Parts: sequence; C-alpha cells; structure tokens
Amino acid sequence: MNAMNGALRVILLVGLAGGLLAYAARGEPNRGPFKKIAVLHLREQSGEAIDPSFKASTLRRLQDARDWGADCIVLDIESYGGYVSAAVETADEVFALGRKIHTVAYVGRKAISGAAMLSMSCQEIVISETALIGDSQVIYQTGSGIEVAPEKFQTTVAAAFRKYAEGNGYPVALAEAMVRIEAEVTRYKKPDDPDDVSKGFSWEYYRTDRIGGGPSRGDIEAQGLYDSEIVVRGAEDGNDGELATFTPKQALDYGIASRTSPTLDQLLESIGAPDAQIQTFDWNWAEKASRWLLGIRGWLFLLGIGALYFALKVPGTGIPEALALVCFGLFFGASYLADLAGGLEVALFILGVLLLAAELFVIPGFGVAGFLGLACILVSIGMAAVPDAHIPDGTGLGHWLIPVARDFLIYSAIGIVLVLYLARNLPSVPFFGRLALAAPTAGATMRQEEQAPELVGTTGVAETALRPAGRALLAGKKHDVVAETGYIDKGTEVRVVGARGNVVIVRAVPGASDSDNADTESQAT
Repeated sequence: MNAMNGALRVILLVGLAGGLLAYAARGEPNRGPFKKIAVLHLREQSGEAIDPSFKASTLRRLQDARDWGADCIVLDIESYGGYVSAAVETADEVFALGRKIHTVAYVGRKAISGAAMLSMSCQEIVISETALIGDSQVIYQTGSGIEVAPEKFQTTVAAAFRKYAEGNGYPVALAEAMVRIEAEVTRYKKPDDPDDVSKGFSWEYYRTDRIGGGPSRGDIEAQGLYDSEIVVRGAEDGNDGELATFTPKQALDYGIASRTSPTLDQLLESIGAPDAQIQTFDWNWAEKASRWLLGIRGWLFLLGIGALYFALKVPGTGIPEALALVCFGLFFGASYLADLAGGLEVALFILGVLLLAAELFVIPGFGVAGFLGLACILVSIGMAAVPDAHIPDGTGLGHWLIPVARDFLIYSAIGIVLVLYLARNLPSVPFFGRLALAAPTAGATMRQEEQAPELVGTTGVAETALRPAGRALLAGKKHDVVAETGYIDKGTEVRVVGARGNVVIVRAVPGASDSDNADTESQAT
C-alpha cells in the first residue's frame, strides 16, 4: 500500500512538473501587475528613426533593463520606420526577450513600417485613440525615385511578421497583409459552441487571395465557420489593393491591440503593482553625441578637407593638422558608435592620407599613389556612411549610396569653391592672413628684408619638392620655405626673396650665372 502511494506521488509530481514545463514552453505572458517596469522611449520626434545607431542603443538599453531585473518592458513607439536590417535585428531581440519578460508596445501616434514590426514583436500592443499601425511594405530609393524592394526582401520581412504574430497571438493573415499589398484577408465567425451559434463566436482570419486560398471546405465544416467579410482588399483582379493599416478601433476589433490607453502614464499606472518601480532607460551621452554628429557629418567632412588644405598652405603651425584630425576623428568616431564603421574604414582612411602625403611631399608628380590615396579616402568615407546590411539586388544599391553620394557631392562642391576662394584671398582673411604666406610685393619685400636681412638674397637648394611648401638648405641650415609661385622640384637652386616668421619665401634661380641672377633679382626688386 505504501509503495502504491509513493508511486502515485511520483506520478503526480512528474505530471505537475510536465504541466509547468509545457506552460513555460508556450510562453504564456505574465499580465501583471508588475513590480519593476522598464520604459524605453523610441520616438521619432526626438530623432530616433530606426537605423543602425537606433538598433545599437535599443539593444544596449534592453540588456540594461534585463540586468536591472525588470519583469515588464514597455516600448514607447512613435516612428515611420527606417532601415529594414536594423528593424528586423531589433525586433528579433525584443521577440526573444519576450519569452522571458513581458513586453508591451505602446503606440502613441504612429507605428509604421519598421515601427509596426517592432510593435508586433512585443507580446502585447496598447494603442492610443489617435494612433495608426501598419503599412510595412519594403521600399528603397533608386535614381528614378522610390520603388518596391525585390521579392527576396518582401519574403524575409513577411516571414518575420508571421513569426511575431504566431508567437504573440496576433492574426497571422493580418500581419502578413501589412507587408504584402496583394494579400486579401477575410474573416469568418467561429461559434464557441458549434451546436448553438447563439452562445457567441470568435473571428478566424484567412488570406483569401490566390496565394492564401482561404479556409478549406473541411475547415469550414469542422469549425462551423460562417458569415465571412473582407477586412483587407488585395491587389488582384484589377484592384489597386491596400497595405493593411489600422485605426485604433480596427486594431482592437481585429485583435492587433489588446486595449487603448490615452497616455503612457495611464498605461504604466494600470499595469503596475501598488509599490511598482518604474525606470526609464534612455540614450546615453555618447549615443546622443554620435547621433548628432551623424547629422552634421557632411560639415565635418567639409571642414576636415578645408583643414587639410590649410595644412598644405601653412606648414609647420600644427593648427590645421590638429583641426583635420579632430574633424575626421569625430566623423569616424560617430560612425563607430552608431555601428556604421569599424577598424577597416579607419585603416583605409589613414592609408589614403599617407598615400596622398607621400605623393605630395616625396614622389614627384601626381600618379598612382595619389589616385590610390583618393580612392582609399572616398571608399572609407562611403563605407562609414553606409550601414553594414544586405543590399537589394540590382539598382537597390542606390537605396544606400544615392543619398550619401548626393550629400557628399554637394559638400565637395562647396569645398572646392571655398578652396578656390581661399587660394586667392587667404592672406586678407582675418587671423588666417597672419598664418598664410602671399607672394611679396616690393613694399612687403623691403619690410621682410628688415625682419630677416641675413636670409633675403641668399641662395640654397630645395631639400624637398616645394608644392608650394617644403624645406630648403640655406646658408648651411634647414628652413621651412614656401615657393613664391608654382611648384619647385627637389634639388633645384633657390633664392630667398622674403621672410615671415620662421618661414621664408623662395624663388627658383633661373639657369644663368650668379651675377646675372643678382642683377635680375635687383631689377625685380
């Protein structure tokens, strides 16, 4: 008897454990009340469109919320979407986290495209009375405008929507219709009691276009389906079709949203326990700075190029070199924090600068090294500006490169105009006029002679190519020099025609005798 009782206890315990495991495997959500609620604001009005920097920040904040011990995470969503890859990767993380922690999407005004995907990845969607959700077809930018992305991308995104809908209990057909404009969705009444339809019913949703086909005759008979109605019109049989986009009333009626809430605060109050802790996880200062710098990266590029020009025109001061390093450092630093750039991009840029420097100061002429340097710089900047994502086939490359190329062409044009202006007017620009060197006039030459009489008139040899700046050996000493006009090759005999500070102005000595040169110089002076 005791053995039988012991066996029964074991059976009961095993059965109870199995039931608990099955319950956990189903991922049944904890509907609250919650004691530790984490809030993540994902609102486009604060500049948070879904892009790689958004993804990096959101994933970090989700991990912080989990480490804090949150038993509920609320995503405050308001966005028109953004990059597909960033949206999918972020939504996958939210969906996986929802197997352990209850996740809620609060849609205050809009959750369109990638934002709708992010909402569907949560276990529960709460919507305000003025919001919209849906319209998630994949599109991209081409040279001729906005176009629908290739089928492989529609398939991937539609599959992600189906996965989230199946896992979180949303109507799968409606989720797919947010992506597929050809999808027609019809709902059927399913009686709670097949023998007595007066006892109530629930809705069953089916795709009834050529792909979905609708419920089979066996399903209709087995479930007692009746009274069908089309809720989303597909683009078939000459119809334009519509991407599923739902108002608050429709979202509630169709089972997309669980309820409405006028404000986020009221939602938090309704799901929190009396002693609930509510913690907001926001962008940190580095992420905010990175996002702001990404918005002005074109100006950073322009300022960096201008600083490099100053470095060539005014050697030895260190000011333009430092400014160029700061500008390009901020450019690549912001891209790195936003998960747009890595070590490869930085290494390519440094290699390009070194190749250009070698071409300008070591190798005569402008050849292979110069072109390779420019190519490395342009490629590194392009890679740092374009997300590391799967790029659509064919012209889909334009979705990523056209906006970048357009912006940098505009800034490059501005930079060229600025450089041409400075090349002509740099000496007259306040502050920079004290650093830059201009060709001396007769009066200026006399003043410079008074400043450095021991150098003016002496001859020497150019130790480096002067383009126009470089070094020359004068009176047995090395000096920073600038060619008066044009470029001077290395090894050319030069004569000092003026001086300013620690930099002297030189002119190539004509191919004549020293006395002739002296006479020529005297007459020129």
